Amino acid sequence: MTGIQATPGKVITIQFAAMGQRLAGFRYLWAKRVRGFDVSCHCANCLIGPYVKEISPRTLTDTELKIELHGHEALYICGVSSPYRWEHNFHFVVEPSTDPEKIVQATTYLGDMVTASGAATLWFDDRVARDRYPHLPERFLTCRNFQFGAFHAQRYKQ
Repeated sequence: MTGIQATPGKVITIQFAAMGQRLAGFRYLWAKRVRGFDVSCHCANCLIGPYVKEISPRTLTDTELKIELHGHEALYICGVSSPYRWEHNFHFVVEPSTDPEKIVQATTYLGDMVTASGAATLWFDDRVARDRYPHLPERFLTCRNFQFGAFHAQRYKQ
């Protein structure tokens, strides 16, 4: 388990755009300020850091959320589809951009949009998780939360 110390933060603005009042198609919708990675578990528990309470299935689309990130924190937004289909789950990971005007977006499987202003997208795939942890069960290696943590674990080393 690794983590970082909090330092003065940078603000990312998150907005949801959807056909209805809320993002559709998710049983769970959560976000975390990721500060570290715990290889002993998968799903949300492997991402060390506090939940962002303002992001949930109840978040309204007309809400503008200001999220402050500190140090090397990333903002991980995850939606678990309903009915559950792995390929319909939503994963959008951002960090503060050096350009406060930069805008990045991600589209859900139903076409709703999540926009992050003052942010840059953090890319990841399963390669590092599979290379570093081939002994772990497939449920770890196919978990995109775990894949992100493994891919970006170096950013949290002190």
